[in-house]
Amino acid sequence: GWYDTNASTGGNQYYTENNIGVSGKSFDKTSNTTLYARWTPDTYTINLNHNGGTSSVSSVSVTFNQQIPATVTKPSRMGYTFDGYYTSATGGTQYYDQNGNRKYTTTWAIAAGTTIYAHWTAIEYQCAASYYLPAGATKCELCKDGHYCTGGTYMFNETQVQGIGECPIG
Repeated sequence: GWYDTNASTGGNQYYTENNIGVSGKSFDKTSNTTLYARWTPDTYTINLNHNGGTSSVSSVSVTFNQQIPATVTKPSRMGYTFDGYYTSATGGTQYYDQNGNRKYTTTWAIAAGTTIYAHWTAIEYQCAASYYLPAGATKCELCKDGHYCTGGTYMFNETQVQGIGECPIG
């Protein structure tokens, strides 16, 4: 709106941001007077794409020309560790680190909302000889009868069994 002081607070408002006179306020100046515009920065939404993970928080708000919030709630995903939020589903600029702490320290200069994406690293599992890693599992299991398991290092995989084979017949 328009005020009779150039301070960020106080003074008398004479007009709203749409140049409409303030209700109940008469222009009480008897000489030429300068009125000053007072600006309120816009607030935008940053959507948090969990990229296969889950979280109770789906967005944060940021005010133009201010820093993004200091922290966000970390999402979770079975078999993966959270690497942070980035501007792209793969690659991009990191906004939050693996602990949910602000990494992007520049003030927000995008006059729009945006989406940032969780990045994940599959957890490695070390299975001893005679053990394998079932599909979607987060721990190794003892080899099944009629199979052989050599053990090894396996990455979490939601759909594939790793480290087990059927014994040849004969």
